[in-house]
Amino acid sequence: MPWKTGRRVDRGALYVDEVSLRVRRSKQWIHAYAGRDLTVKFWHRKGNQEAIEVIHIIPTLRRIHDRWSPYLPYDHGDHGLCGSHRLRELSLVIEGNGYRWAYNMKWLLGETCAEVSAPEEKQLTDQGLANLH
Repeated sequence: MPWKTGRRVDRGALYVDEVSLRVRRSKQWIHAYAGRDLTVKFWHRKGNQEAIEVIHIIPTLRRIHDRWSPYLPYDHGDHGLCGSHRLRELSLVIEGNGYRWAYNMKWLLGETCAEVSAPEEKQLTDQGLANLH
């Protein structure tokens, strides 16, 4: 959980994502890695495990990602799931099925984000964490 008390939110995290694009009628990929004050983008012809190995930047830091299967085999470090991707998935569940649990979870994630983002230190107090539980 990235908002544990005593830790800055996602301090030392590496955010990873990829996006496909067409280059001369061929699907190719931009792989993005962002952490602290640096963002690095790599172009590769593939968007799979091979590209990750060639780029060779997945370190032992906490990785925040969209649960894309090529990221999962790396068991060193810690994985975190991207809140934006979770919110998008919950929106699809709400729109497609109208499930109340998905609406409640989306609301909770929004409230949690607001609580964590409000203080200057970007972390919850023990009482704030207890309230969310």
